[in-house]
Amino acid sequence: TPSKCRLAKPGELIVVQLPNPNDVSKEKCSETAGSYLAHFNLTSYESEIKNNQNNTVKWYRAWSSSTGFSNEITGADLTNFAAANSQTIVYAKVCDPVNTTVCSSAELTLNVKEKPGAPTAGSNSPVCTGTTLNLTASAITSATYGWTGPNNFTSSSQNPSISNVTAAAAGTYNVEATLNGCTGSPGSTLVVVNTTPGAPTVTAGPFCSAENK
Repeated sequence: TPSKCRLAKPGELIVVQLPNPNDVSKEKCSETAGSYLAHFNLTSYESEIKNNQNNTVKWYRAWSSSTGFSNEITGADLTNFAAANSQTIVYAKVCDPVNTTVCSSAELTLNVKEKPGAPTAGSNSPVCTGTTLNLTASAITSATYGWTGPNNFTSSSQNPSISNVTAAAAGTYNVEATLNGCTGSPGSTLVVVNTTPGAPTVTAGPFCSAENK
């Protein structure tokens, strides 16, 4: 275990144990598609960082072996820290609660995964009862899909179909794309189902014969 020696008074040597914090990595999905913005509560990671020891923690945006810690994170940023890149590292200064100059450093790596955009949803609507409804979603590379709709419809296909549709299939269908564990906002499409008319009734006769001339 790392330790540090100091002279408390002439002739007395006291061994003080350095804090032994953990480096920690956390990840979130971005809050909007097309960006890496996510907010993290740094204080919620303190117990894990300080290895469940009774130490104090302060957070900083920068650290180097030559200049030490700089740009302390304070106030609302502690519980709502904005990370705007795919990876951001913040630094914890972990100190002994009594010997406050006895400190160690640890890294908190914040990984942000980009949320996919909403797929463009479409269909071959309007359709008639008894025919096939084809739903479509725009392609998002490596994404998986989740559809929901009327009549308890669900599907994990990108472009699902419903055969022999009934009037109950009419309404709004929503589709979400999920990429790297992040689900984006839904796209939607409105489906109209018209009733197929029945076969007409054909009635025979009476007929008039042509007059002979």
